[in-house]
Amino acid sequence: MKKFNLVMLVIGLAVFAWLVREAGIKDLWANARAVGLGIIPFVLVESLSEVFHTLGMRFSFRRQHRNIPFLRLWSIRLSGSAVNYVTPAGTGGEVVKATLLKPFCPIPEATSAILIDKLTVNVAQLGLASLGSSVLLIWIPMEWWIASLLWGGSLLIGLGLVAFFYFQRHGKMGSVFRVVCGFFAGDRGRAWVDKHISDLDERLKAYHADHGWDFVWSILLHVVGFTCGWLQAAYFLWLVDSNVTPLYGAGIWLLATWFDMASGLVPAGIGIQEASRFFAFQLLGLPRASGVTYALLLRVEQLTYATLGFVCYGNEVRKLEVVPSPVVEGS
Repeated sequence: MKKFNLVMLVIGLAVFAWLVREAGIKDLWANARAVGLGIIPFVLVESLSEVFHTLGMRFSFRRQHRNIPFLRLWSIRLSGSAVNYVTPAGTGGEVVKATLLKPFCPIPEATSAILIDKLTVNVAQLGLASLGSSVLLIWIPMEWWIASLLWGGSLLIGLGLVAFFYFQRHGKMGSVFRVVCGFFAGDRGRAWVDKHISDLDERLKAYHADHGWDFVWSILLHVVGFTCGWLQAAYFLWLVDSNVTPLYGAGIWLLATWFDMASGLVPAGIGIQEASRFFAFQLLGLPRASGVTYALLLRVEQLTYATLGFVCYGNEVRKLEVVPSPVVEGS
């Protein structure tokens, strides 16, 4: 697995270097000068997005476990996101979240909320991308293979989310975890699952049975959080070319979303993020150099929040060491 991750990282770096060469250093520098101090509002837009995503995560908890102060939940979520950013497949951060939530709820409850939040985030992202792409396929003439790729990819992801929802609603996630952990860690992995998330399935079933509208609210709040990405793209276009309509910002975000869903194979999505914006701008008839510049600004934003996330992580770990957990594991 480590060799595979290393290979993917090297490929990502090679793609990144090729894109910079194709875009041209001169054009990239011109775009950077056009953006100037505008990068500050560009980065700050993500703060608004994080607020809505944190609110969405709050609705993933059962009501009796929502006594987490907003700033603590925001800090814990940002800590997990920072770890996900630097780890392939973006799973390490979920373990971090579950651990940091221990002062507020037992690990099975935290795991349940994290899995539900993961589902609502992906439903919101896929729903927006599918809806928008329906419009894009009418608005932008595309080769049949590109359209097939978009719809085929969305179908596969959609089927995966349906299965994810089914396992949660019918209390089968614990069994899946046991099989997966047993495969990678043998009896030790199965023992860990039995000890820490033995009642996960009952908690997931209870949530879906009693908190249906909370599930919907979580999706809607994540949708609002994702629309901040549209705002960010439209703002960037205004900085580099004030004649482009904000509708293009939505088009860029929607097209790039499909690639982002697969970026977990490469640490930090290196190369994939830049390539997706490069081709999104090209499909929309916009300068390719602007696409690479936009991707680089996103990289600056992500590194900024990843750094903040690791600061939050350190702070949360210190609190975890100083304050004993008041939660009874069986609650």
